[in-house]
Amino acid sequence: MENLTLNNIKIDAFNSDSVRIFIRKILIEKKNQHFITFNLDFLYNSFLNSDFQHICKNADYTSADGFGITSLIYLKYKNRIPRITGNDLFVIILEILNEISGSVALVGSNAEVQSKIKNKILKNYLNVKIAYSATPSYKFEEDIAENISLLNVLKKANPDVLFLSLGSPRQEYWLNRYLKETDIKIGMGIGAVFDFYSGAKKRSPVFIQKIGLEWFWRFCTEPKRLFKRYFLQDLPLYLKLSFYAILGKNI
Repeated sequence: MENLTLNNIKIDAFNSDSVRIFIRKILIEKKNQHFITFNLDFLYNSFLNSDFQHICKNADYTSADGFGITSLIYLKYKNRIPRITGNDLFVIILEILNEISGSVALVGSNAEVQSKIKNKILKNYLNVKIAYSATPSYKFEEDIAENISLLNVLKKANPDVLFLSLGSPRQEYWLNRYLKETDIKIGMGIGAVFDFYSGAKKRSPVFIQKIGLEWFWRFCTEPKRLFKRYFLQDLPLYLKLSFYAILGKNI
Protein backbone atom coordinates (compact mmCIF):
# COMPACT_ATOMS: atom_id res chain seq x y z
CA MET A 1 0.00 0.00 0.00
CA GLU A 2 1.35 3.45 -0.96
CA ASN A 3 2.56 5.55 1.96
CA LEU A 4 0.19 8.54 1.98
CA THR A 5 0.88 11.37 4.42
CA LEU A 6 -0.29 14.85 5.33
CA ASN A 7 1.95 16.79 7.72
CA ASN A 8 3.92 13.54 8.09
CA ILE A 9 0.80 11.76 9.36
CA LYS A 10 -0.01 8.48 7.64
CA ILE A 11 -3.47 8.26 6.08
CA ASP A 12 -4.66 4.69 5.49
CA ALA A 13 -6.34 3.97 2.16
CA PHE A 14 -8.46 0.96 3.08
CA ASN A 15 -11.85 0.67 1.40
CA SER A 16 -14.94 -0.60 3.24
CA ASP A 17 -14.13 -4.24 2.40
CA SER A 18 -10.44 -4.17 3.30
CA VAL A 19 -11.05 -2.23 6.51
CA ARG A 20 -13.46 -4.97 7.63
CA ILE A 21 -10.74 -7.57 7.13
CA PHE A 22 -8.29 -5.34 9.01
CA ILE A 23 -10.64 -4.78 11.96
CA ARG A 24 -11.64 -8.42 12.21
CA LYS A 25 -7.96 -9.43 12.36
CA ILE A 26 -7.30 -6.94 15.16
CA LEU A 27 -10.29 -8.14 17.18
CA ILE A 28 -8.97 -11.68 16.97
CA GLU A 29 -5.24 -11.17 17.33
CA LYS A 30 -4.26 -7.81 18.83
CA LYS A 31 -4.98 -5.19 21.48
CA ASN A 32 -4.44 -1.50 22.25
CA GLN A 33 -5.06 -0.35 18.68
CA HIS A 34 -5.79 3.38 18.55
CA PHE A 35 -8.10 4.34 15.66
CA ILE A 36 -8.33 7.94 14.45
CA THR A 37 -10.81 9.34 11.94
CA PHE A 38 -8.73 12.16 10.52
CA ASN A 39 -10.42 15.32 9.27
CA LEU A 40 -9.33 18.88 8.48
CA ASP A 41 -9.72 19.92 12.10
CA PHE A 42 -7.28 17.19 13.13
CA LEU A 43 -4.88 18.35 10.43
CA TYR A 44 -5.19 21.96 11.60
CA ASN A 45 -4.46 20.99 15.20
CA SER A 46 -1.54 18.80 14.15
CA PHE A 47 0.17 21.88 12.72
CA LEU A 48 -0.45 23.85 15.91
CA ASN A 49 0.51 21.19 18.43
CA SER A 50 3.48 18.84 18.03
CA ASP A 51 2.17 16.52 20.77
CA PHE A 52 -1.10 16.08 18.90
CA GLN A 53 0.81 15.53 15.65
CA HIS A 54 2.82 12.82 17.41
CA ILE A 55 -0.38 11.09 18.58
CA CYS A 56 -1.81 11.13 15.06
CA LYS A 57 1.47 9.90 13.56
CA ASN A 58 1.51 6.95 15.94
CA ALA A 59 -2.12 5.89 15.59
CA ASP A 60 -2.57 2.30 14.44
CA TYR A 61 -5.22 3.20 11.89
CA THR A 62 -6.02 6.64 10.49
CA SER A 63 -8.95 6.96 8.09
CA ALA A 64 -9.68 9.87 5.78
CA ASP A 65 -12.75 11.40 7.39
CA GLY A 66 -13.97 14.00 4.97
CA PHE A 67 -13.63 15.48 1.50
CA GLY A 68 -10.93 17.88 2.72
CA ILE A 69 -8.55 15.02 3.48
CA THR A 70 -9.35 12.86 0.45
CA SER A 71 -9.01 15.83 -1.93
CA LEU A 72 -5.66 16.89 -0.42
CA ILE A 73 -4.41 13.34 -0.84
CA TYR A 74 -5.52 13.44 -4.47
CA LEU A 75 -3.82 16.79 -5.10
CA LYS A 76 -0.60 15.55 -3.51
CA TYR A 77 -0.47 11.98 -4.84
CA LYS A 78 -3.05 11.83 -7.66
CA ASN A 79 -4.52 8.94 -5.69
CA ARG A 80 -8.26 8.75 -5.01
CA ILE A 81 -8.80 7.11 -1.63
CA PRO A 82 -12.09 6.21 0.06
CA ARG A 83 -13.65 8.45 2.66
CA ILE A 84 -14.36 6.43 5.80
CA THR A 85 -15.96 8.51 8.51
CA GLY A 86 -16.37 7.93 12.21
CA ASN A 87 -20.04 7.17 11.55
CA ASP A 88 -19.01 4.53 9.00
CA LEU A 89 -16.45 2.90 11.28
CA PHE A 90 -18.84 2.88 14.23
CA VAL A 91 -21.34 0.76 12.29
CA ILE A 92 -18.67 -1.43 10.66
CA ILE A 93 -17.16 -2.26 14.05
CA LEU A 94 -20.58 -3.02 15.57
CA GLU A 95 -21.36 -5.35 12.65
CA ILE A 96 -18.12 -7.25 13.16
CA LEU A 97 -18.64 -7.42 16.93
CA ASN A 98 -22.08 -8.85 16.23
CA GLU A 99 -20.55 -11.54 14.03
CA ILE A 100 -18.01 -12.58 16.69
CA SER A 101 -20.24 -11.97 19.75
CA GLY A 102 -17.95 -9.22 20.97
CA SER A 103 -18.38 -6.50 23.57
CA VAL A 104 -18.23 -2.73 23.62
CA ALA A 105 -17.87 0.12 26.10
CA LEU A 106 -19.56 3.46 25.42
CA VAL A 107 -18.11 6.48 27.24
CA GLY A 108 -19.16 10.09 26.78
CA SER A 109 -22.08 12.30 25.73
CA ASN A 110 -25.07 12.45 28.11
CA ALA A 111 -27.44 10.03 29.81
CA GLU A 112 -30.28 10.49 27.30
CA VAL A 113 -28.03 9.86 24.30
CA GLN A 114 -26.39 6.91 26.03
CA SER A 115 -29.78 5.33 26.70
CA LYS A 116 -30.85 5.69 23.06
CA ILE A 117 -27.55 4.28 21.80
CA LYS A 118 -27.72 1.25 24.08
CA ASN A 119 -31.31 0.50 23.10
CA LYS A 120 -30.50 0.81 19.40
CA ILE A 121 -27.42 -1.41 19.64
CA LEU A 122 -29.25 -4.07 21.64
CA LYS A 123 -32.08 -4.02 19.09
CA ASN A 124 -29.92 -4.10 15.93
CA TYR A 125 -26.96 -6.20 17.10
CA LEU A 126 -28.29 -9.06 19.18
CA ASN A 127 -24.88 -10.66 19.75
CA VAL A 128 -23.11 -7.50 20.95
CA LYS A 129 -22.63 -7.17 24.69
CA ILE A 130 -22.49 -3.68 26.18
CA ALA A 131 -19.81 -4.27 28.77
CA TYR A 132 -19.95 -0.75 30.17
CA SER A 133 -21.44 2.67 29.48
CA ALA A 134 -20.89 5.95 31.28
CA THR A 135 -21.21 9.71 31.04
CA PRO A 136 -18.25 10.98 33.06
CA SER A 137 -18.10 14.56 34.24
CA TYR A 138 -16.61 17.25 32.00
CA LYS A 139 -12.82 16.99 31.92
CA PHE A 140 -12.94 14.01 34.28
CA GLU A 141 -9.40 13.16 33.18
CA GLU A 142 -8.14 16.14 35.21
CA ASP A 143 -9.61 14.61 38.38
CA ILE A 144 -7.15 11.89 39.36
CA ALA A 145 -9.65 9.90 41.44
CA GLU A 146 -12.40 9.95 38.80
CA ASN A 147 -9.98 9.11 36.00
CA ILE A 148 -8.52 6.17 37.91
CA SER A 149 -12.02 4.96 38.77
CA LEU A 150 -13.05 4.96 35.11
CA LEU A 151 -9.85 3.21 34.09
CA ASN A 152 -10.33 0.51 36.73
CA VAL A 153 -13.94 -0.08 35.65
CA LEU A 154 -12.84 -0.43 32.03
CA LYS A 155 -10.14 -2.91 33.03
CA LYS A 156 -12.70 -4.98 34.90
CA ALA A 157 -15.34 -4.79 32.14
CA ASN A 158 -12.67 -5.66 29.55
CA PRO A 159 -14.58 -4.74 26.39
CA ASP A 160 -13.25 -5.58 22.96
CA VAL A 161 -13.85 -2.02 21.80
CA LEU A 162 -14.02 1.34 23.57
CA PHE A 163 -15.90 4.15 21.84
CA LEU A 164 -14.90 7.41 23.51
CA SER A 165 -16.94 10.55 22.80
CA LEU A 166 -15.19 13.48 24.48
CA GLY A 167 -14.47 15.66 21.48
CA SER A 168 -11.09 16.18 19.90
CA PRO A 169 -8.34 16.45 20.98
CA ARG A 170 -9.37 15.28 24.48
CA GLN A 171 -10.41 11.79 23.37
CA GLU A 172 -7.19 11.26 21.40
CA TYR A 173 -5.02 12.39 24.31
CA TRP A 174 -6.87 10.05 26.70
CA LEU A 175 -6.59 7.04 24.41
CA ASN A 176 -2.93 7.71 23.72
CA ARG A 177 -2.20 7.92 27.44
CA TYR A 178 -4.41 5.18 28.92
CA LEU A 179 -5.45 2.62 26.30
CA LYS A 180 -2.24 0.64 26.74
CA GLU A 181 -3.06 0.15 30.43
CA THR A 182 -6.01 -2.04 29.43
CA ASP A 183 -6.57 -5.16 27.34
CA ILE A 184 -9.04 -3.33 25.08
CA LYS A 185 -8.42 -4.27 21.47
CA ILE A 186 -9.65 -1.11 19.73
CA GLY A 187 -9.98 2.35 21.22
CA MET A 188 -11.60 4.98 19.05
CA GLY A 189 -12.51 8.61 19.63
CA ILE A 190 -15.77 9.27 17.84
CA GLY A 191 -16.69 12.90 18.48
CA ALA A 192 -20.34 13.48 17.60
CA VAL A 193 -21.04 9.96 16.34
CA PHE A 194 -23.09 9.15 19.45
CA ASP A 195 -25.33 12.11 18.68
CA PHE A 196 -25.85 11.05 15.06
CA TYR A 197 -26.37 7.37 15.85
CA SER A 198 -28.85 8.10 18.63
CA GLY A 199 -30.79 10.56 16.50
CA ALA A 200 -30.02 13.53 18.75
CA LYS A 201 -28.50 15.17 15.66
CA LYS A 202 -29.48 14.58 12.05
CA ARG A 203 -26.74 13.59 9.63
CA SER A 204 -26.73 15.13 6.16
CA PRO A 205 -28.52 13.35 3.28
CA VAL A 206 -26.39 10.82 1.40
CA PHE A 207 -26.14 12.98 -1.73
CA ILE A 208 -24.70 15.82 0.37
CA GLN A 209 -22.11 13.42 1.76
CA LYS A 210 -21.21 12.19 -1.73
CA ILE A 211 -20.52 15.67 -3.10
CA GLY A 212 -18.24 16.52 -0.17
CA LEU A 213 -20.48 19.06 1.58
CA GLU A 214 -21.34 17.25 4.79
CA TRP A 215 -19.21 19.79 6.64
CA PHE A 216 -21.40 22.61 5.29
CA TRP A 217 -24.54 20.77 6.39
CA ARG A 218 -23.10 20.53 9.89
CA PHE A 219 -22.24 24.22 9.84
CA CYS A 220 -25.80 25.11 8.86
CA THR A 221 -27.14 23.12 11.82
CA GLU A 222 -24.66 24.61 14.34
CA PRO A 223 -23.38 27.89 12.85
CA LYS A 224 -22.33 29.59 16.09
CA ARG A 225 -20.30 26.62 17.29
CA LEU A 226 -18.72 25.70 13.96
CA PHE A 227 -18.11 29.04 12.21
CA LYS A 228 -14.65 29.56 13.72
CA ARG A 229 -13.58 25.96 13.13
CA TYR A 230 -14.69 25.72 9.53
CA PHE A 231 -14.22 29.23 8.16
CA LEU A 232 -11.40 30.71 10.24
CA GLN A 233 -9.31 27.59 10.79
CA ASP A 234 -10.00 24.65 8.49
CA LEU A 235 -10.92 26.39 5.23
CA PRO A 236 -7.90 28.77 5.12
CA LEU A 237 -5.61 25.81 5.87
CA TYR A 238 -7.25 23.74 3.15
CA LEU A 239 -6.86 26.48 0.55
CA LYS A 240 -3.23 27.04 1.51
CA LEU A 241 -2.33 23.33 1.37
CA SER A 242 -4.23 22.87 -1.87
CA PHE A 243 -2.19 25.68 -3.44
CA TYR A 244 1.04 24.15 -2.15
CA ALA A 245 0.08 20.73 -3.51
CA ILE A 246 -0.72 22.17 -6.94
CA LEU A 247 2.71 23.81 -6.97
CA GLY A 248 4.30 20.48 -6.00
CA LYS A 249 5.34 21.58 -2.52
CA ASN A 250 5.30 19.09 0.32
CA ILE A 251 2.27 19.22 2.61
